[in-house]
Amino acid sequence: MVPIIGACSQSAAPSQSELCQAAVENYAAYRDDPNKSAEYGALFTEDGRFTLGPNTITGRDALVARHLAANQDVIFNHVMDDITIRNNLTGKSRVVVYTSARNGSHDINRVIVADYMDRYEMRGGQCLIAEREVAVLFDTNSARIIPTQ
Repeated sequence: MVPIIGACSQSAAPSQSELCQAAVENYAAYRDDPNKSAEYGALFTEDGRFTLGPNTITGRDALVARHLAANQDVIFNHVMDDITIRNNLTGKSRVVVYTSARNGSHDINRVIVADYMDRYEMRGGQCLIAEREVAVLFDTNSARIIPTQ
């Protein structure tokens, strides 16, 4: 018989990159759930910024208010992909967003493909989104591919 030798091991704490990747993944889940406005807001720093086109929303309270308003009449489904987190606490991810009316029809009425360019900050052992800039690549509302710089 061969003796079995065991050792206790503790799993290492998640790296900054892993924590930031989790924040990006949680963003999609919380953004799509109209009952998760507080959790959505908590993904951002207190003075976090979200820029889409010419509009920038600044501050956690304003971001939560935007979340509540946006989810009243529209169902969102954010699908995150190609998440890259860099050591300097910046990142880029691709999102496909499907929307439908909250009237029960479940018909997809819009598809958006975009890149999120993020800057993160570590606070209290959490990775928070300090800045998110959205570059829309395709939107069925415009029915064309939107060139990027």
